[in-house]
Amino acid sequence: MFKKKIIQIIYFLVNDSLELLTKICFSNKRIASGSYYPNRILIMRNGSIGDSITAFPAIVSIKERFPEAKIDIITNSGSIHFVGMEQLLDTSYYSSIINYYGWGIAKLFKVLKAEKYDLFVNLSQDKTKWYLELKRLLFIKFCGIKSAVGFEVGTIPMLLRIQNIGQTKISEIQRLNLIVQKLNIPIRNIFPIKPEPNLTLVHDLFNSNELNDSKIISIVIGAKREQNKWPIKSWSKLIELCLNSGFKTIIVGSEEDNLHAMQLQKNGVFNWCGQLSINQTAEVFKRCRLVVSNDTGPMHLAYALDIPVIGLFSAWQLANIWFPPKDKGVTLVDYSVPCALCYSNKCLDNVCLQNISPEIVFEEILKRC
Repeated sequence: MFKKKIIQIIYFLVNDSLELLTKICFSNKRIASGSYYPNRILIMRNGSIGDSITAFPAIVSIKERFPEAKIDIITNSGSIHFVGMEQLLDTSYYSSIINYYGWGIAKLFKVLKAEKYDLFVNLSQDKTKWYLELKRLLFIKFCGIKSAVGFEVGTIPMLLRIQNIGQTKISEIQRLNLIVQKLNIPIRNIFPIKPEPNLTLVHDLFNSNELNDSKIISIVIGAKREQNKWPIKSWSKLIELCLNSGFKTIIVGSEEDNLHAMQLQKNGVFNWCGQLSINQTAEVFKRCRLVVSNDTGPMHLAYALDIPVIGLFSAWQLANIWFPPKDKGVTLVDYSVPCALCYSNKCLDNVCLQNISPEIVFEEILKRC
C-alpha cells in the first residue's frame, strides 16, 4: 500500500506539473467547450508498426471531429529501415506526414513555424521521459502553436519494477484515446490500414502454391527483442499440430527471420519471410483464418485488419499495454515466473515464453477456427 501511494504521488507530481505548464503556455480554454475548431492541426506520434497502429483510433477520431481541417502527422520511426506511419495509415485521414528522422532541430523548427498550426496533439510514447516532454512542450510553444494537449508520461523508468503493485495499467490504445478526449472528441476505435496497390505478388504466391480456399493460418516468428521470441522448437510443434488437423501455415516476417523460418519449412508450410512489404503482409493476413504472433509489429497489423490473432507475450513488462484488444484477439503470457517484469533487454533465457506450450496455443486456434 505504501509503495502504491508513492507511485501515485510521483505520477501526480510529474503529469500535473506538465498539465499546469501546458495551461500556462497554451490557450486551451476553448478546447473543452465543444465549439473549438482548429484549421491546421499537427499530430505527433513516433515509433514503428505497433506504435503507429495503436494511435490510429486517436488520429481517426480527430479527423472525423475536424473533417475540414488540415491535419499533418509528424513522426520518427527510429530508422530508415523501420516501417513508419506513412506506410500504414490510410491517406484519407491526413494531409501530409512529416518524417523528421535525421533532421536537426533548426530544420524542424523552420518547417513547423512556417506551417502556422493552430493545435498540436502530442500522442507521446508510453515510456517517454518527463524532461523530454518538457523539452517538447517548450519547443512547440516557440514554434508559435496556440493550443496543445498530450504532454504526459505513461510510465516512469525508475519505477518500472514496482509500478505493477496495485496498479492496473491501461492499454496504449486507451491511453492515447484519453489524450484525444481532452479535445471533447468521441472516440472511434477503427484501424484504417493503407491498402496495397499491387496485389500481383500476393495473388501469384497463393495461386502457385494452390492456397486458395484452404484452411490457412499465418505465423510471425520474429521480434525486435530476443526475449519476445517464442522458441523455434515450440513453433515446430505447433506447426505439426496444425498440419495434422488440416491447416496450412504461412510464415511471414523480415529477411532476418528467414534462417529460422527455413528450419520450419516442410510440405504444407510456406516461408515468405523477406518477400513481402508490410502492406502485402496485410493482404496475406486477410486470406488467413487466424494469425499467431510474437509481441511484434505484425501482431498489431492483424487485429487492425479484424483478423483473429493469438499474441504470445513474454513477461518482461507490464500486462495489457501492448496486448491485442480483447474483442480482436487473445493474449498468452506467463507472469508466474520469478523473473517476471524484469524490464531487461538482454534476457538470454525467456522462461516466461518457454512456459507457453504449443498445445495451449493450438487449443486457442481450434476455438477460433
